[in-house]
Amino acid sequence: MSMYILNTLTILLVFGYNTSDAVECQDDWTTYGTSCYLFGHQSLSFYSAENYCRQHKGHLVHINGDAENTFIREHLRNMKGTGWWIGLTDDAVENTWIWYDTNEKTEYTDWAPNQPDNAGNNEDCVEFNMSSGYNGHWNDAPCHVNLLPICEQQFDNVDSGIVG
Repeated sequence: MSMYILNTLTILLVFGYNTSDAVECQDDWTTYGTSCYLFGHQSLSFYSAENYCRQHKGHLVHINGDAENTFIREHLRNMKGTGWWIGLTDDAVENTWIWYDTNEKTEYTDWAPNQPDNAGNNEDCVEFNMSSGYNGHWNDAPCHVNLLPICEQQFDNVDSGIVG
């Protein structure tokens, strides 16, 4: 059994899965709970990544809790790339972390140790960092850095292929 399938089954068993919540996502999107996720293959700045997600009828991922965060971390372990944009920023007010899609303060975080640190007084956007020093936790980074986007579509926004 492939490691991806084994990880997926483990996540489903640990966190539960209700078939009534199932969503069939478009090609290249991955289903989890009531959302679809697109893991981009082109590195972009934070705002270009958000634009890319909007062109695909989504937004940079808005992580609501530990289960969703663990799903993303486990999915990224099987992908190339170490830095992935999520939709969190403190660009408007330093150290007030806001989800870009809803303009709401975050209630859940998964910062790597000693993060956020606003290194160089220039780190206002958040990446899911898979490098060995961060081990799949969050890091603040300059918004102009090119990283891979993680896009999300909520169940209500999925246009086609919905299985209910």
